[in-house]
Amino acid sequence: MLLATLPSPAQQVSAEFPYLQARPRRMQPPRYEASAFAGLDDFNGDGITNAENPASGASCDREDNGRGRRPQDQRGKFSQNLGNSRSTKQRASGIAVKAAQEAKKANDDMSSAVKIASQKIKLEYAEKAAAAAKAAEAVLAGKAQVLEQLELEVREAELVVQEESQALCTAESNSQLAGKAASQAKEGLKLILQGLKVARENFESSEQVSNGCKQSLADKTNLLEAAQKRVTLLLRQLTEARNDFTKTKQAAQRAACAANEAKERINRQRRRTYRKRWITEE
Repeated sequence: MLLATLPSPAQQVSAEFPYLQARPRRMQPPRYEASAFAGLDDFNGDGITNAENPASGASCDREDNGRGRRPQDQRGKFSQNLGNSRSTKQRASGIAVKAAQEAKKANDDMSSAVKIASQKIKLEYAEKAAAAAKAAEAVLAGKAQVLEQLELEVREAELVVQEESQALCTAESNSQLAGKAASQAKEGLKLILQGLKVARENFESSEQVSNGCKQSLADKTNLLEAAQKRVTLLLRQLTEARNDFTKTKQAAQRAACAANEAKERINRQRRRTYRKRWITEE
């Protein structure tokens, strides 16, 4: 991931050295306009003025060359100026040679700069690769810890799955037992409902019997009350009869006593009479 975000060496060279662009062809000597040869009397033997800095002059000529001038116009003006003055041609040849030398030097400088930039980029790439390797090692260590943690969690999950499987088997057996118990309870409920129906019928019959018994009890209670009243009446009559019997017995006893007395009196009377007759007959 880190290596994918790193810029390429060409991109880093372009960013650090914008004036050094890789070209597919070799650099050509710059073309100069005819106006550039005005005042060539001040040039020395090398074709460079004594009043100006050679490097700055060459760089200025190169900058004027790169400002969008068309090569055909430059070539026509340059040929016209060469035809007008031989000395100007010689001086221009010296300037061209100097410009070619500076261009070659610039090309060499660009190659060395590219090498330096390439080494710098390689060093940066090496540092970034080392940092990426350290980061990858850290990530690998983290992944190893995560893997170890995941393995531990997997083992724990397998144990949990095993326990849950056992619990599921137990739950299935309990469910089967519960189903059997539910079937038995349903059958028992049917029997209870049948028994309840029979009990309700028996209750209704018993209620009817109870009502009959209550009616019979009421009738018997009435009869008992009537019998009690009759007994009370008979007891009163019996008491009266006993009292009357006692009185009658006493009267009979008195009558018997009176009869006995009368009988004794009659017997005494008869004995007296018989004695008198016997005495008289004698």
